[in-house]
Amino acid sequence: MAAAEDIAPEEKVALLEPHSNHDTQSASPRRRRPHAAHAALLAVFLLGVALLALGVWGTYASSPRGPSLPRELQRTPHTHFALDGLRGQPPQTRSHAFVVSEVEGAPDGVRKPMLVVNGMYPGPTIEANQGDRVVVKVTNMLENRTTIHWHGLFQNGTNYYDGTAAITECGIPPGQTLVYNFTLGEFSGTTWWHAHYSTQYTDGITGALVVHPTDPLPASIPPWDGDLVVQVSDLYHTFSPVLLERFLSPWGIDGVPGDEPVPDAGTLNGLGQWAGHGDYFNFTLEANKTYRLRVVNTGSFASVRFSVDRHVLRVVEADGTLVEPHDVSGVTLAVGQRYSVLLRTDNATGGPFWMRATLQKHMFRYDLPGQNRDIRGVIRYGPAADTTALPAETDDPGVRSHPGLADADDRQLVPALFNTAPERTRSYPLRVSLQLHDSLVMLGFLNTTVRPVSRPGVRCSR
Repeated sequence: MAAAEDIAPEEKVALLEPHSNHDTQSASPRRRRPHAAHAALLAVFLLGVALLALGVWGTYASSPRGPSLPRELQRTPHTHFALDGLRGQPPQTRSHAFVVSEVEGAPDGVRKPMLVVNGMYPGPTIEANQGDRVVVKVTNMLENRTTIHWHGLFQNGTNYYDGTAAITECGIPPGQTLVYNFTLGEFSGTTWWHAHYSTQYTDGITGALVVHPTDPLPASIPPWDGDLVVQVSDLYHTFSPVLLERFLSPWGIDGVPGDEPVPDAGTLNGLGQWAGHGDYFNFTLEANKTYRLRVVNTGSFASVRFSVDRHVLRVVEADGTLVEPHDVSGVTLAVGQRYSVLLRTDNATGGPFWMRATLQKHMFRYDLPGQNRDIRGVIRYGPAADTTALPAETDDPGVRSHPGLADADDRQLVPALFNTAPERTRSYPLRVSLQLHDSLVMLGFLNTTVRPVSRPGVRCSR
């Protein structure tokens, strides 16, 4: 098992075998990027900027540090990626206990410090129904404050449990506990939870969140036999506070201010590969069944293309909205984005088959020696279910039964349940950009304004 600091850049290049990818966009450098493509990075790194200078306090329960915390990363149980089928149960309380701590781990074979929940990466999957009450007791065993944000939930009436540090709460102090307690409202579908303090989630504080709808599915949505979660992510071998400091420096991480840190590799359900190290996540399924794959990009920067060799993917959900089903060869997810696709286990070639999570490089502004963008997992069924052999293909064979099948295009998404948006009463132009501030630090701007995070409703101090 390798350590990140033990491998020189030139050795990374020599160790990594060439691989194919599906990038169709140029990687030419741009020095000022005023469009909204970088909003995902701003959410991670620029919140860290504000919180480096902002102390926070609040009222929390003390929690003594226990001796039983794992120091090594634990593999997430397979049951966290296979849903239990709670749909249709009466409304009830779903209780969870999160312990946030630092461990040493090697998701792709390269050891690094990680921040995780319950010793695992990814953390526990939360599954619930519309109308359920979700109660999560979060104990912070880190040296810094932390929060948990429930991505995409409306939090109507409970915004104080939204988990955004220094905006809706002060953050959970080290050694103390906060209970998040809210009732699920209108939202249903696939989403995720993550830390929302500085760059903590980049180091592993993430997990899936699935809310089943109360109403019957629209007639156009086909049924499925199994419900699975696939979390794809970029991965950095360097601890995120170090990357943040380099990113904010006047000379930037690569000599150009504003160039965002480029990931070393990636993971699929917490496992990845780098330079001959790492492991592959595996789904062993039943033949001739239909599975819903809920794919979530829980990363920090890179978009990820997901596909399954020789299999058609039928899109049925995008970001919590059921959509009219349509067939594609792959889906590309920006950070925080979610797609649900139906996969039929009926390929006659016997398998096993690669799941591919390919990091897209169109936002990378410099080359990183040894980088692996070709992340894989395995699906087995039928005769291959009882084997441990890996798929034979190196290059992506696509879907040979449908040679003209294209990737998903979000311009073709049509809601399965159509709602008319209310008429606007006002319009505000908003321009999101990264610019060099007078302080010689790259900061995020909304139009021409940048200011520290502060809200009158949250009183936080050192």
